[in-house]
Amino acid sequence: MATAPESFAANTQPSSAAGGGSRVVLVGPEYCSPYPVELAMKRKVVSRSEKLAFFDVSNNNILFRVQSFGFNRRKLRILDAAGVPILTINPPKAFSCTGRRQVFREEGNHLICSVRNSVSAFFQTKKKVYLANNTTEDLCDFQIKRRCFEDSYVVYACESKTAIIAEVYIICGINFYFFLKKRISIELFDFDNE
Repeated sequence: MATAPESFAANTQPSSAAGGGSRVVLVGPEYCSPYPVELAMKRKVVSRSEKLAFFDVSNNNILFRVQSFGFNRRKLRILDAAGVPILTINPPKAFSCTGRRQVFREEGNHLICSVRNSVSAFFQTKKKVYLANNTTEDLCDFQIKRRCFEDSYVVYACESKTAIIAEVYIICGINFYFFLKKRISIELFDFDNE
């Protein structure tokens, strides 16, 4: 089991799972599910600012929408099915070498985390995630690495290379009408948070 960083303490809630431990809730418990949910991602051109929609594969209901807005439409807003803002993602500052993005709750009132591009190996994307209460940023709280030549990502705890928290797989497919449709599969793993 992996050990979570100290900055997790303010963001964890007891888990109801039989295995005990705790889970990290960054946005809200209403967005956590006790069972696996397979998502499908589809470009939705309803309005000029709408970019993507995420559907539950089992019942084809829209769960989330991603909307771009602001100058050059680089700011992103994630909305729930009713159109209520959940997260706001600010773009990196112009000419920034780290490409730091900040993620806020709802309309940008409460900072959740910042995501920074890191120096990466050949053909590998690497991002470091710092939670809001990690002010020193000596160690990152999460690391996200894209696997070489694949549409899959691995989320690690801290600076570890073995403490895998989640794996994200993006599977491309073509539906009946020959429109490109992506399915997202997220596999979460337990880790020790003590």
